Order: sequence, then structure tokens, then C-alpha cells
Amino acid sequence: LRKFEEDQVDAVILAAAGLHRLGLDDRITEYLSVDRFCPAACQGILGIECREDDERIRSLLAPLNDPITAIAARAERAFLAHLEGGCQVPMGCYAEVRSDTIMTVAGVIADPRGRPCFLATRAGLPEDAASLVLAKGAHVGPTLLRHEALAGVSFTGSTAVGRTIARSVVDRDVEVQLEMGGKNALVCLGDADLDAALDAVMLAGFGVAGQWCTSTSRLLLEESIHDSFLERLVRRVADLRIGDGRSDESDMGPLISRDQQRRFERAVRRGLEGGARLETGGETPCTVGGRPGHWAVPTVFSGVESGSWLATEEVFGPLVSVIRVEGPEHALGVAGDTDYGLSFSVFTSDPDHARLFVEGMEAGMCHVNLPTPYREPALPLGGWCGSGRGIPECGDLGPWLHTRMKSVYQKDLAEDR
Repeated sequence: LRKFEEDQVDAVILAAAGLHRLGLDDRITEYLSVDRFCPAACQGILGIECREDDERIRSLLAPLNDPITAIAARAERAFLAHLEGGCQVPMGCYAEVRSDTIMTVAGVIADPRGRPCFLATRAGLPEDAASLVLAKGAHVGPTLLRHEALAGVSFTGSTAVGRTIARSVVDRDVEVQLEMGGKNALVCLGDADLDAALDAVMLAGFGVAGQWCTSTSRLLLEESIHDSFLERLVRRVADLRIGDGRSDESDMGPLISRDQQRRFERAVRRGLEGGARLETGGETPCTVGGRPGHWAVPTVFSGVESGSWLATEEVFGPLVSVIRVEGPEHALGVAGDTDYGLSFSVFTSDPDHARLFVEGMEAGMCHVNLPTPYREPALPLGGWCGSGRGIPECGDLGPWLHTRMKSVYQKDLAEDR
């Protein structure tokens, strides 16, 4: 109550009593926060912000690079939002059915007789609460999106496909949650902990073979440390061991598919054609250790120009483009020189420099002295510009895709009898 002015205390008590009469005792703390408090309560009027579940259908389109986690996280939020509403939640798995990863998903989620979402039913949910579709998005996506019962769509994937989804539902009552591409930058200034910055680049640039939307694909080095840091980076990257991702003897596994391997090869060609210097990597061997696969050797380009293809287009592979910058202000301009705005990181020991980037970057996730993929589920995950649309994932906004907002105003209800 100390959050409110003294003459509002009676109104807060009246509001709490009104919530009780509506049977919303468990929401008293939530709805009486300062930002949701209705001043009209002083006049005996109670205003309440409610989010109601419903039985409408949501389509959850998971990406090829992280299908199990993406399906589980989206389904969890849907089930929690609709646990009492009995809502059906069909899930479309946006991935290549031929890949080993997707076959693993089918094996984990289906029971021995092939029924999908077996684990969900074992957890006590109704058998028809969810449906799992394993197919290419281009094959099943349009059908799911055209369905008249669709009320929401959650998608992770490329910006081009995300924008197509947004256009296809723009004239209907369909909520969207689109996590799209990224061209994430890590800025390392001369006053930074260089060892920590180097570790962050190695993790974010080459973990998961660079196949995650929050990976570090651009490294901006201040001029005073550029040459020495680049030398250390190239040495570390050249020592990475590629092989079976399940083996302790490997530092990085293969790409997910031949299509992704071609995408990587195209990026290497564009870098060379654009005049960038290939410091290490660039190859796509047919076999590694005698094993065939969609291999790509970890790659570093230097001398990359801001605005060039390598500096602006998402590669989605183990390739880091190094850009020389003159100082913090120059780095801020270069970091923002893309159509994306998903994640960003700056390594510095100066609070003023950190503030400059946090306030100046157009990105949904900003990091100071942390890798670009770092996140906590309690905070929203959503991109700006070409990296996101609609309701962010996770955090307080996580259930919004699966519920509808309603403002309720009440006055002069009879007292409880």
C-alpha cells in the first residue's frame, strides 16, 4: 500500500473487495500493481484487466535447428494458458522431414504405435489437446494458416517466411508471434576483458555450428585491439575440431542439411567476391574422419565492410565477419547498419559506453559483457525491425498469444450474502 498515495488506500481496499466478489482473489496482487490501478476506484468504480482463455486453435511452427525445445516451450505456454479451457492446440513442425533431427523428434514425442504427442497424454492432457505434424513448412504451413478456426500462430524461422505469414493473416482475427532472422553483432572495445570477449565469440559464433538465431555473426573490434584480437580468434577457430556432435572429441558438429551447407558455401563465395579476407576455414568437406555429412569448417573473414553482403545477410552457419571500428560511436552506427534487430552485445568496462549501446541499439535483446545468445525465460524474447513481429515469447507476455484481453468495469454490486 505504500506504493499508493495516502488518499488512495481506501480505493485499493475497495478494489480488492470487488475482486473478491468476482471470485478473483488469486489475482488481487497482480491486478493492484501501480501500472494497472484504476484511479476511478476512488469513486467506487473497479477497473480490472483480465486475460481470458478460449477454445480457439493456435498453430505453433517450430524451426529446423531446435525442434524439440521449440515445440516443448510453445506447447507448455499454450497448455498453461488453456489448462482449464480444454483448448485444442495443433502444432505444425516447420522443418525438413528428411533430417535426422526431425526423425529424433518423432521418436521422442510419438509412442511405439506412432501416435504423436504421446508424452503430452502421459502427462495427463487429453489425447486431442495437441496434434504434431512433421513436414516441410511449405507443404503444411499454408493449410494451417488458412484454417478458419485459427486464432494465433507462433513461428520461428526466416524473416522472409515470417513476413509472408504476417501478410497471410493480416485481415483476420489472428494473433502473431514471429521470431525471425538476425545478424547479431558483438562489439569489443579496447577497455574490455578481452579473454571473456573471445570466449563469448567462440561460444556464440560456433556453438550449434552457428545455427541459432541469436548467434554472433558480426564481430566489431575497436582499432586499438583489432589486430591482436583477430590473431587470437583465428588461432582458436583453426583449432576447433569438427565431428560427431555427440562425441567428447568434437567441438562442433555438422550443419542440419545439404540446403544449409549450400547456404554456407554461398556466403563464403559472396565474402570472397566482396573483397573480404578469408582468415581460416571456408571449406565444406564431404567426409570428416571417414564419416559423410553436411560438414562446414569454422570460418572467419576479416576486412569486412559495413553494408556489404557479409555484414548484412544472415548466414546461419559457423562464419564470423570481423569489422574494424574507430570507437564506440562508430561501432554503434555499424552495429545498427542492418535490417535486423534481434540480439546484440558489447564488451566494455566503461558504464558510459555500455549505456550508449543499450540506449542506442535497435534490438530486442541487449547484452553487456555477455554472449549474444544469453537469455532468461523470465524476460521477453522478441526482435525489432526485421527480426520480430507481434507478441514476444517468454516473460510476462508469454501467455498472451493463447488468451484474449478484456477490460472489466464494475460499480454498485450487491455485497456478498
